[in-house]
Amino acid sequence: MNAPPRAGNPARWLRSVALPATGQQARIGRQRMDMATLLWGVVFGAIGGGFFIYGKRQGALVPLVCGVGLMVFPYFVSNAWATVAVGALLMAIPYFVRL
Repeated sequence: MNAPPRAGNPARWLRSVALPATGQQARIGRQRMDMATLLWGVVFGAIGGGFFIYGKRQGALVPLVCGVGLMVFPYFVSNAWATVAVGALLMAIPYFVRL
């Protein structure tokens, strides 16, 4: 059974009731993504899907590869500023590189 609610700070009570993280759970907790990184990942993933479809239909290798890169890289970058920088770079490559 849960302990009866205490007066005061509810967050403090929740921390006292919650079980401590061990092993894999502790490692995952340290690598937590924040909301900005998650939203930027969704935005760049959608843009990457567009690049991928365009590259596939036009037979253009550079947009195809950049589209895959835009869809995959947010899984490996955990900083919001780095996500924006890498995403902007991958979006600019097809404009400057023509094969």
